[in-house]
Amino acid sequence: MIFSDGSISCGSGSITPINYTVACATCINPQANYTVIDDCANGDQFLIDVDITSLGDAESLTISDNQGGATQSATATGVYTFGPYPFLTDIVISVANDQDVNCVINSNAIQLFACPPANDNCSGATTLIANADENCTESGSGTLVAATASSEPNACGGSDDDDVWFEFTAIRKSCY
Repeated sequence: MIFSDGSISCGSGSITPINYTVACATCINPQANYTVIDDCANGDQFLIDVDITSLGDAESLTISDNQGGATQSATATGVYTFGPYPFLTDIVISVANDQDVNCVINSNAIQLFACPPANDNCSGATTLIANADENCTESGSGTLVAATASSEPNACGGSDDDDVWFEFTAIRKSCY
């Protein structure tokens, strides 16, 4: 039950009333996880892996997106790939029980705004040239835009949710 505390009247015209519809569940909803996969090798686009972890009590599911793409049918748990989608497009994935129209789950809006930088992972570290003396004639730069977390442990503290990698060979200065 929902009760009002009586402090404000919705009939005053200054408040927009909220309407609730409550229904009993008629099924066990399916469960899914969503993973964004960049498809930068093929352009400014991305894919979404829909990992169906449970069909609930459905015999089959229909998976669709809000872009009118082809639907996919699932009769078993597993990963179903959707896309490609252009960057900055809000994608909502729906997973519907084919035997009960009341049982549908929807993802939050999913999007990708850019490709990760080339040195997003340790294996793609950008090589910098060390200066041979105190003059800073050599320099390098980078960006964290769209960088992702790396699997290497963070030994420096702080947040390791986005990092880029650089490497260089230090020059030993001899003192005489």
